[in-house]
Amino acid sequence: MLGVTVVPDRVVWEGRHVSGAGVSAGIDMALSLTERVHGRELAEALQLIIEYDPEPLFDSGSPEKAGPKIRRLARRIVLGDQPVRAATRFGREIARARIRRTRTAN
Repeated sequence: MLGVTVVPDRVVWEGRHVSGAGVSAGIDMALSLTERVHGRELAEALQLIIEYDPEPLFDSGSPEKAGPKIRRLARRIVLGDQPVRAATRFGREIARARIRRTRTAN
């Protein structure tokens, strides 16, 4: 009625416009857009960071599937330029959480 052709694809590019078929397809759309703008490696690294693997655009949604180059890029994105400082901070946060759980369990 409105001149739209419905297709079963999760992500549809029509010229400069892109649409996604639902919530998880919105993630597919974001990864697809990231690939177009910033390249496939960054899109795959972001997919790994969010561990998105239901019907993935790229096959890098888990550490087992992602190659070493993508895992390194994902680590750099998460930890920034100071991985030792970030790892120390994460370690402290994990220790604090364990202490809190122990106290509340008693």
